[in-house]
Parts: sequence; C-alpha cells; structure tokens
Amino acid sequence: MSLRVRFEGEEVMVDVKGSDEIGESIRRASLRGPSWRVLRVFFGGEEAPLDCSWEDLDVEDGAVITVDWCFEGVLKGHTGIITCLTSLGDGRLASACSDKTVRIWDEGGECAMVLEGHTNSVRAVVSLDNGRLASGSSDMTIRIWRADGQTERVLGGDSVTCLADLGDGRLASGSTNGCVSIWNVFSGVCENKLHPHRNQVNSIASLGDGRVASGGDDRSVLVYWSQRDSRPMTLCTHGDIVYSVVSLGYGEVASASVDRTVIISSVNDRCQIRRLHHPTSVLSCCSLGDGRVASGSIDQNVRIWNANGTCEDVLEGHSQAVYFVASLGHGRLASASVDKTVRIWSVASR
Repeated sequence: MSLRVRFEGEEVMVDVKGSDEIGESIRRASLRGPSWRVLRVFFGGEEAPLDCSWEDLDVEDGAVITVDWCFEGVLKGHTGIITCLTSLGDGRLASACSDKTVRIWDEGGECAMVLEGHTNSVRAVVSLDNGRLASGSSDMTIRIWRADGQTERVLGGDSVTCLADLGDGRLASGSTNGCVSIWNVFSGVCENKLHPHRNQVNSIASLGDGRVASGGDDRSVLVYWSQRDSRPMTLCTHGDIVYSVVSLGYGEVASASVDRTVIISSVNDRCQIRRLHHPTSVLSCCSLGDGRVASGSIDQNVRIWNANGTCEDVLEGHSQAVYFVASLGHGRLASASVDKTVRIWSVASR
C-alpha cells in the first residue's frame, strides 16, 4: 500500500507492506540522509509505536502519516577542547570552546554562526530569553549575545568557569577564586557576590526557588540562596573534585566527580538517594527529563542511567574524554569531547 508521508512542509508517497515495522519502513524509504533518524510517527493525530506494524494500527492505503526526525551525527569545526553545551530550545545547540569562540549549530548539524569576541578560553555558555546567550571566559568577562550574534553587553569580573540562568533576568557565574556572582542581565550590575567555596567553582545550577547548587575543587556540593548572604548547606561531599552539578527537579540534584561517581541527592531531605559508579572519573552529567540521567567520563563514553540507578546504555564514539553532556529534549542528547567534536545521540526511552 502507499502512504502519504508528511514532514517539514513536504509530502511524499511511500510504498510499504502492512506487515512492515513502522519505524524501519520509514527509515528504508531514505527520505532523509543517513544522519537523520526517525524520532516519532503520528497517525490519526496519535503517536504510533515505531516497533508496531502498519496493520496493527489498521492503517489503510492512502493514509496520511506525519514524521518527526532528529539529526544523529558528529559536529566538527572547533579547534580546541569543547567545554560547555546548551540547548537553545528550538532544535539548535550552542557550544563553548577553548578556541575562544561560541558556535551555534542548526538542527541539521551545520554551524550557523560563530560568536567571536572573547580573548581567552570560553568556559561556559547558557541560553537566555529572547534568543540571547551568555558566555563566560577565562578573559574575566561575561558576554551577552543577541540573537543576531552581536554583543549586547560585556560584564566584567572574575575568571569565569560556569554560568546558570536564574530565570528572572538574573545570571549566576562561578569563578576560579571560589566566588559566585549574581548579575542583572539587563543593567549589567553585579547584585550580589557570594563566597561559598574555598576553591574554584566548576558548576552551578538554579533550583528554581531562589536557591542555587554548586560544586567545585573543594569536593563539596553546596546549596544556598542567591539573593542574600546565608550559610551554605552542604548537600554532599565527594571524594574528589566535583565537575558538574545539575537540578533534576522535584528537589533532587545530581553531581559528578573525579571520584568516579554521580551522586543523586535530595535537597529537602538533605540526604543521598543513590550513587552511580563509573569505571573512571566523571566530568559531566545532565537530566534527560524522564527520570534518567546521562553522564560523560574520561573513558570517552556517555552512560545512560535509569531512575533506579542502573546503567541501561553506554554510548561509544568519542576518541577522547567526554567533557560535557546536555539534553536537547525529544529523546536527544549532545556530548562534547576533548577530541574537539560534538556528537548528537538518540536516547529515546525504550
């Protein structure tokens, strides 16, 4: 039978057998290049399971099928270590690099824009509202970029190691001297300067209620209010440097460390929930938004952990340490490596 397959404003007739598996038959039709994967198929306004057959859903000849695709491949262009990634929420991705640039990648894996202006390694990048970005560098500045790639404002201060959007027009930055600064993005004013850590801050995350969590070289994960000076609460202590801290929602925080673990902690109960064990040092972790966590390690691999703390998949492909991982939503994950590449993976729940 023939189906009318629609995607991105196009309609193509595709011949299939009723017994064909839905996802595989769309893939065989070669409607897009080899780097594109079938993400979702819709029939009659409902999402169809990719592992079902057409006849299982009583699809008839001439039926209209809508297909969502996702790019799965390697992004190349940076000439240094890629230090940070952030999803722009519209299928695009931004990457920060030691080559002093930020690159914007479109949904198809092409570099759409190169942001230049920093004079030293760019250590952090985060998405803001209205298509804007913030990037932090070892050149002791934070740059706010407009959607057209032009610099809107330059904030001066410490050597920046990490950034977090607080969601209310404010931005938090961590630095090599253990300080966390709270900036008003619109005025450029530093509204508060906190000193939670004894050494370098490597990661900071907004908890969405006015508090932030951060981790650093002092091995601790701390939680504190961003708008007032208060004694930080020690959420957990790792056995070595903490490189990554992320909010998982529901009062939970994940932290990744050189001690080869990712610790999931409860902020409200002030306790550890579980510990995920790696064979080598862990440099980054992120939430996949469905209870799962992804982590990147010195062993060049990305691991996917389910809500019970079991490793359900190991993604292999990088040739050097995985420095950063970031969820792109819709079952996609990005990983950045010392090998100067970004890889896009499909990690849809099974």
